[in-house]
Amino acid sequence: MQTDSTKWKKVDWKRLRYYGKYTACGTFAVLCTMKTKISPEIFELTTGVPFGIRCVNMKSQRLLTTFRDPNIGLDTAMLDWGIPYEKVESSSKRKIFEKLCWDMEQEERGIIIGPLNMGKLFYIPLCTVYEGVDHYIMVRKTGKEEVVLTDSEGYVAVPVTLKQLYKMWDIQGVYEAKGRYRYRIISEPEKKLLDEQIAVCVTKRMFDNIRDAEECGQGSKAFMEAYRIMQENNISRWRLCILHEVVHLRQRKHLTVTFINDYLEQTDNIIEVLAEQIFILSKIQRELEEEMMPEIEHFQNLGNLEKLLMNADRK
Repeated sequence: MQTDSTKWKKVDWKRLRYYGKYTACGTFAVLCTMKTKISPEIFELTTGVPFGIRCVNMKSQRLLTTFRDPNIGLDTAMLDWGIPYEKVESSSKRKIFEKLCWDMEQEERGIIIGPLNMGKLFYIPLCTVYEGVDHYIMVRKTGKEEVVLTDSEGYVAVPVTLKQLYKMWDIQGVYEAKGRYRYRIISEPEKKLLDEQIAVCVTKRMFDNIRDAEECGQGSKAFMEAYRIMQENNISRWRLCILHEVVHLRQRKHLTVTFINDYLEQTDNIIEVLAEQIFILSKIQRELEEEMMPEIEHFQNLGNLEKLLMNADRK
């Protein structure tokens, strides 16, 4: 495999650990409801969400997002971990909010809301930057007209009134919501996954998701589609959006490297592809931060490397 730089080869990817923030708002919300300690990185990997890429139409203020819907990935992971849960959903905001208020009064179990529109969460400074981005939060009733929220963006026990909660619970423009409001009531897990089970589960989801993305016209093609949309729209419309998603995609690639280093053997070929993708994403991030149009070659190379990942484990 040829690369456009040799700088990353100076890094020992078999020893490097990533200590930044992984993108896992749904995972964070679920685990915050429980007393049982589960690694958020491992739980996020079992959702399958970090693997595969999709380009979403600009109307939803999204360009590059996860191929596997986190709304599905969370349910899949909770099943694997033996976490009982009840999912409530409705197309009527009024009806589901009344049900949520009743459940918060009755339940001692944790409750998470999502996917919802991150751009309407007023306690996040400049939240409108995240308009249309799917997000999950944990909610707990503390008073007659007050609840507290816990958010993976670094917000713990944020007090809001029921009226404020109703107003911020928005799903407009959220691709993953598909027109329905949802929340889940979470219980303590009934079993624990062994390392061997985790390795098998995550490896299968990794290659299944990457293959499925490619077969449905996403995957490698998503990068060039995102570039096309950027070219056709004003920079002020897409720059912060794509910057947000490039940073998160790079974090997901780092998370994959961490998993491979900890759980798999004889995977230098996969590490090599991921390392080059991380390097390219870092260059795109720098160009966006300097308000430059990223080079087309970066997106072409990312697509080519994504194709290589499908068969990397067989080389």
